[in-house]
Amino acid sequence: MRVAVTGGGGFLGSHLCEALLRRGDEIVCLDDFSTGDPANIAPFLGNPAFELVRGDVSRSVDVPGAVDAVAHLASPASPPDYLARPLETLAVGSRGTENALLLAARHDARFVLASTSEVYGDPRCTPRTRRTGGT
Repeated sequence: MRVAVTGGGGFLGSHLCEALLRRGDEIVCLDDFSTGDPANIAPFLGNPAFELVRGDVSRSVDVPGAVDAVAHLASPASPPDYLARPLETLAVGSRGTENALLLAARHDARFVLASTSEVYGDPRCTPRTRRTGGT
């Protein structure tokens, strides 16, 4: 498969790129590195199955060639980032998601959206524990 990974330079995105490359997929990593780290994808840069496209997904998402799946992971990922970049965070979550969806639609590709644990609110404990029973 050829997979476009938005936010591919972030923590989760880079691990997804690594797993997909290991599986034998081709990756197009899209990132503006506003919060991602280029070091996260440095090991993949020499791999012919890995392509880096620098850009802001809230402005546009264009991937030439075939795309079988779009994994949208782009977003600042922590409360300090949200506070420092509130409008950019909203833009990635709205226009960035729309642009990633349009990319998937243009290519008749599968779409996967990842979110942050922040949608669950403040945890009662950190690290979070898994519930094993119904309470």
